[in-house]
Amino acid sequence: MTAGLEVLNDDGVVQITSSLGTLLGLRSGAYSAPTGQYSQSITFSTPVTTQYPPLIFIRIDTASSGGASSFLAKLLGSAGNWTGFVLARGNTNQSNTGKWVAGGFNPPSSGATYGLQVFDETGALTFDSGYPVIKFSKIVKAWGNWVDVSQAYVYTATSSPPVALAADEYVMVNQFITSHLNAGYQSYFGVTLTPGQPVKLVINVFPGSMTSINIGYFALPIAKVGAA
Repeated sequence: MTAGLEVLNDDGVVQITSSLGTLLGLRSGAYSAPTGQYSQSITFSTPVTTQYPPLIFIRIDTASSGGASSFLAKLLGSAGNWTGFVLARGNTNQSNTGKWVAGGFNPPSSGATYGLQVFDETGALTFDSGYPVIKFSKIVKAWGNWVDVSQAYVYTATSSPPVALAADEYVMVNQFITSHLNAGYQSYFGVTLTPGQPVKLVINVFPGSMTSINIGYFALPIAKVGAA
């Protein structure tokens, strides 16, 4: 970078730069997932107008004793007009509460009266102190073997070594696929979050289709949401 702005921390790591967009929290909220439903649609207070799909981060505050909290994500809307997302779970007996954040790059101005805004050479906003910053704190990429937890083709794999979310951490869920039905049998792949317990992956497969108990490599990003 021949000209522009770079802000570094004490370790020399770039925190803010005019050449690259900072991941910012554009919308956020709380949710309560009721029992008796497989999915819940969450609508943003106003649409997210970025061209790229927002990144969805969730955390669980409480989980019912009837089961852990298995979530998957589906975005609603289209480029420039993202209106919300869907949380889904494979167990209608669960009742959970939690928080969510929708993050993105190069958004419109936050409209804050005071603060700092940084732009690149094209005029695109790369940083705005009116939005909270989302910083990746760790990535879980090693998992134990799949374990059949219910004798009903529901398998979980625990983070290895076990990783539990800190009080201010969220899990990114864009990499999961929503539930779908095929020949009357439900199949899904998601993340299981139980407060104070290790993060797990969960999969429900068609009878006889699980041919390996080793998950291999799968990256699960975890982030903190707050000020820069």
